[in-house]
Amino acid sequence: MKRKRSTRNRVLLLIFITAVTMSCLNLPQISLPTPVPTFDSSTLVSQISVKESSQWLLKQMESPILKPPPQNSPQLVIGLDGRLHLFWDTLGGADAFIYHSYLEDGYWSEPFPISLSLGTSKLYVSPVVSPDGVIHVLWKNDLKLGGPYRLLYAQFDGVSWSEESEVYVSEKDVNIWGELFFDEQSVIHAIVKASNGINSDLFYLTLNSNNWQSSGSITPKTGLDGLVTWQYKPFYSGIVLLYGRDLNRDLRFSSWEAGENGDITKANIHLPIYTDYFVDSFGNYYVYWTGQVPVPGGATTGAYYQCIDTNLHPWSEAVLSGEKTVITKPLIAQTQSASVMAWINRDDTIEFLFPNGCESANVYSLVLPESTTQK
Repeated sequence: MKRKRSTRNRVLLLIFITAVTMSCLNLPQISLPTPVPTFDSSTLVSQISVKESSQWLLKQMESPILKPPPQNSPQLVIGLDGRLHLFWDTLGGADAFIYHSYLEDGYWSEPFPISLSLGTSKLYVSPVVSPDGVIHVLWKNDLKLGGPYRLLYAQFDGVSWSEESEVYVSEKDVNIWGELFFDEQSVIHAIVKASNGINSDLFYLTLNSNNWQSSGSITPKTGLDGLVTWQYKPFYSGIVLLYGRDLNRDLRFSSWEAGENGDITKANIHLPIYTDYFVDSFGNYYVYWTGQVPVPGGATTGAYYQCIDTNLHPWSEAVLSGEKTVITKPLIAQTQSASVMAWINRDDTIEFLFPNGCESANVYSLVLPESTTQK
C-alpha cells in the first residue's frame, strides 16, 4: 500500500522548493482589494484563483541521512555554485553541534560539525550567501546550564569552515536570537534580539576585519518597556525600519539610522491577534496565519494574510488558498529584493505567493507528481 509522505518530509520538501522559487520570474498575477481604514473581518476576500504551472522541472534526488538526528527543522540554502547545503542542530546530551552536509553530483557529503564549540548549539535561522558565494551561519550557543548565552558566527568558503567568533554574549539574557544580512557594499551585518524573559532589546552589529562591532541598542524608547514588542525590517540603505505592537495590538512605527532612533508614530490600526509577520523590501508590513474558511457544506483550514503599507494604511484581509485545505503553516523566504510565502495543501499541491507591495501578488501552484508524495 502506498503511504503519503510524513509531515516532517513534507515540510522539508516545502523548505527546499521555497528556497528554489526565489529565482522564479514570469508568475501569474492576482489583484488584491483596495485599502480599508481599519481592520474589519467583513472585508474578507473569499476566493483567489491560482493557475497551475507547467514550467516546473522536478528532479528526484537522494534523501540525506541526518546523523546525528536533528532536534529542530533543518535549514536549507542554495550556494552560488548550485550546490544544496543542509544545516541542522542535534538533540541534547553532551556537546551538541551544528552539522553541515551538501549535495554534489547526486550525493550528500558526510555530515560535518561546522564548529566544535563547547556547550549546546541551536540553529534557528537559515544561513545566508554573500555575493562572493561564501555561506554565513549564525547560531545560539549555551556554554553551560545557566549561561553564558552566546550567538556564534562562522563562514564556509566552499572548501573549509572559518573559526567561530562571538557576535553577542550575555550572562542573563536566556533568549537570544539573531539574523545576518548584507548592505549594498556586501558588508555583513547582524540584528540581535535579547530577552531576559521580561524585557527585550534589539542590537545592531557590523562585521569589520573579523571583529563584530556593536552600535548598541536600536530599540525605540516608549516608556512602555516590556509592553511593546518590536519587529524590524533588516538594515538596508542605512536605515532599520521598526514596527511595534503594544498590549492593545496597536501598531507603532519608528526607524533607526546612523546610531539614532527616529520619532515613534502610533498608527490608528488595531492589528489582528496573529503573531507571524514579515516585512518586504519596500517596507510593507504583512501579518499571516491559518484559520477557518467558509466552504460549501462547512469550513476548512485556509491561509490568510493582510498587508499594511508604508503609509500605515491597512489593506483588506485576504484568504489565499480558496477552498483548498492547508496542512502546513505558511513559510516565508526572503532576499533583500523579494519575498515569497509558501504552504502545502491536503491535495499535495504547493502554493507560492510573491507580494508586489499591497496592491497585487504573483501566485504559483505546483502539483507534485505521485512519486514525490509517497513515503
